[in-house]
Amino acid sequence: MFGWKEMAKDLGPMGTYRVQMLGDKQAGGIMKNPMNGAPSCWLVYFFVTDRKHSTEKAKKLGAQALMENAPIPELGAFSMFTDPVGATFAMFQPNMSATGKC
Repeated sequence: MFGWKEMAKDLGPMGTYRVQMLGDKQAGGIMKNPMNGAPSCWLVYFFVTDRKHSTEKAKKLGAQALMENAPIPELGAFSMFTDPVGATFAMFQPNMSATGKC
């Protein structure tokens, strides 16, 4: 529907991450929910250049960390939060050394 091509990545115990590519850029990704028992959901990711610093800043601003600095092999890593009013979001830092670009 969107013209994406799928590229499957084995995440070991976390299952398969299905990267959705639009040309040479990542447009999205699909995987099973990493938190057992949690309902299915859509999750907004913000790209960041320093995930560890951004994770600490989000916590100082009142966000509650659900997952911190979780690696996605060959792609990067992410942290997931709920903000002070309950919205869920994540921050993703791509592995620039592997791809050379976002």
